[in-house]
Formats: sequence, structure tokens, C-alpha cells
Amino acid sequence: MKLRTVFGWLAIAVSAAMPLTVVNMISAYVDHGFAMAKFAGCEADALRLSQLYGDVRSLPADNAATLLSRHGLSSVEVLHQRLDVAQANFLLARTTAEEAGRRVWRNSAVGLLCVALSSWTAFSLATVWPRRRRTDSAVTA
Repeated sequence: MKLRTVFGWLAIAVSAAMPLTVVNMISAYVDHGFAMAKFAGCEADALRLSQLYGDVRSLPADNAATLLSRHGLSSVEVLHQRLDVAQANFLLARTTAEEAGRRVWRNSAVGLLCVALSSWTAFSLATVWPRRRRTDSAVTA
């Protein structure tokens, strides 16, 4: 098999893979955006509940009960349980956001490598391995 034929098939394979890498990159960016939005929401919720927990602990019991009732909570134990759940959700959202960030980097690297390989094969096929011109004797035969 000629080297030009191998590079021709390589160029076709890379060109066929190009849309898949673009779809994977877009999917990774969208997933990362959703993960970061969820992370921000969980962070705000955990921060709000931890500040409320600190406020409740610093107040006298009757004022703390009033503050808890304004937030729809019946006791400090319920607040503490919700705070534990919010912190667990925060850690899970942070892990998901970190994984999505790594996926963005990985898919971007694969996509850029695919673009570079496609450009290199197209350039090589056009300049390094040009086809020979037909002679008049080959055309008439």
C-alpha cells in the first residue's frame, strides 16, 4: 500500500471523527455549566444554613425559637439535620463539578488534537505527496 493511500485513509478517518469530537466537547461544556450552577446553589444553601445555625446558637432560647419558626424549622436538631444534608450535597456537587472540569479539559485536548491531525494530514496530502501528473501517452492509451 502506498504511503499516500495510507495518509488519504487517515485523513478520511480523522475527518469522520471530527464531528464526534465536537459533539463531545459541547456536551462536556454543557455538563460543566450545569454542574457549576448546581455547585453554586448548594454552596449558597450550605452557607445560609450554617450562618443560621451560628445565629441560633448565639441567641437565647426564646429568640432562637422565633428565628427558627421564621425559617419553617421546629428545632435546632432539624436545622442541624438540614445543615448536614446541605453539606453532603455541597461535597457531592463539588466532586461533580471537578469531574466535569476534567472532562472539559480532556475533550478539548482530544478535539484540538483531532483538528491539528486533520490539518496536518490535509497539508501533507496537498504539499508533500502530490499526485504525479499524467503524461500524454497515459491519456491516449
